[in-house]
Amino acid sequence: MNYLLQVGYFRASRKFYKFKFSDAKEDTRYIINRYFPTFKLTKNNVSKDKHYEGQDAILKIYGYRKYSSEFEAELEKQAYRLSKIDMALRFIFDELLHFCESKQIVRPQYSTFQKLVSKAVIREENRLTERLTRALDSASREKLDELVTNINTISELSMLKKDLKGFMTTEMETESDKRKSIAELFEKSRKIIPDLNISKHNIQYYSDLCEYYDTCRLNGFSKKKSRLYMLCFIWQRFIKINDHLITFFVHKRNSFETKGSEYAKECVAEAKDSSESDRKTAGQIIEVVENEEIQDSEIRPKCYEIVSKTELKDFRLKLQEPNFDAMSYKWEYYSKEHGSIKRNLRSIFLEQQWIIDKKANLKEAVVFAKKYFTSSEKTMDPQAAAVPLKFISARYRKYITYMRPVKVSSKPEKIKNIKYVDIKRFVMILYSYLASAVTSGNVFVADSVNYRSLENELIDKQVWDKNKNKYYVTENGKDILLTTFRMKELYLIPNLN
Repeated sequence: MNYLLQVGYFRASRKFYKFKFSDAKEDTRYIINRYFPTFKLTKNNVSKDKHYEGQDAILKIYGYRKYSSEFEAELEKQAYRLSKIDMALRFIFDELLHFCESKQIVRPQYSTFQKLVSKAVIREENRLTERLTRALDSASREKLDELVTNINTISELSMLKKDLKGFMTTEMETESDKRKSIAELFEKSRKIIPDLNISKHNIQYYSDLCEYYDTCRLNGFSKKKSRLYMLCFIWQRFIKINDHLITFFVHKRNSFETKGSEYAKECVAEAKDSSESDRKTAGQIIEVVENEEIQDSEIRPKCYEIVSKTELKDFRLKLQEPNFDAMSYKWEYYSKEHGSIKRNLRSIFLEQQWIIDKKANLKEAVVFAKKYFTSSEKTMDPQAAAVPLKFISARYRKYITYMRPVKVSSKPEKIKNIKYVDIKRFVMILYSYLASAVTSGNVFVADSVNYRSLENELIDKQVWDKNKNKYYVTENGKDILLTTFRMKELYLIPNLN
């Protein structure tokens, strides 16, 4: 019976236990009732020798080996390798269990796993803090320390940790201010973090810890440790803020377009109603002209009674060319809402580093707009010849440009009509094209999660060229690409998610 119980427990947990029959009453009773109903169990437990002989027999049958000090050294190395991938304790523990299973080794005690995992995490953290100390300059160390220790910046750190409540303009302005406040440290972290050889999982791990601990708790850690936490937090928070801002950029663009369409629809309906009224007014004027009882000298005064002299020209133009073009009203709305468009979208547009590889015309327009908005002429409409307009569909260009008479010579005076670009409308269509390209995956933002290129998820080309022969194993005469996890174990792609 002892042997049967050990077989069951081993198959369930790949582990052996010390027990007496009194400790396993229910399991013992089930086996007897299910398979040996006539068997009577004695009260005496088996001897230790018999107990361990049963274990040896089970190991031989299933091809397993007992846990040994030699294997513990191997398991310790594996725990450290795993800690470089992800410091989450549950992840390391689960993978160590899997490693024991793959090597067909009986699992050690849970306390052994605890010791190995703790030792690996501490070792990796010490490695990171020492590397970070060597990599940080004095100014960066002071800035990171200030975020933790300076009383005046406690609220700043709390604000950095605070998440959005919604896509309100004020919320986005706050996010933009957060981005600016940590931009310098983030730029430094972009150079430092790759040198740390820290995985993105571990960046997230330390960032989560920094977010979890309050300022007082962070201040209680060693400076080396708190700097590591803060640097990872700034890295993750900056990328998260970028995601928020770009999502807001797309959301606001959609909102302006929806409101512009609604405005245009109302204006077209109003124009049609006005056109009907204008036709009736025109009919009244014609009646005056046709009325033979009215003297010729009285016709014009009578007509002015229907439409005033000052309004007659506009009335004629409206009657001749009624405007039912919904698109023109939509662009009229954008011009009226330029202040709101500028407040909501311009700062995001200027702050982000847009990666545009497939749309050269759009890239040219983005470069032009960024340069234009940092110039002293940013309030003036530029000449069309100097503005890249190729990215704009031909059917929209007539709403973006206009003709203006310009004096080209004073002696003799010469006037020439030159095409200009309405800069308010130009930036709106640029924002619209850019937002569409971002959502369709044709434009990317490197410092982002949701809007970065697929190439950012792949192995770096230099790393691939250096290690590509190691990425394959030969099985049955065929080269097979290693799994992502196995690559991580070999440190071939240490920074891959």
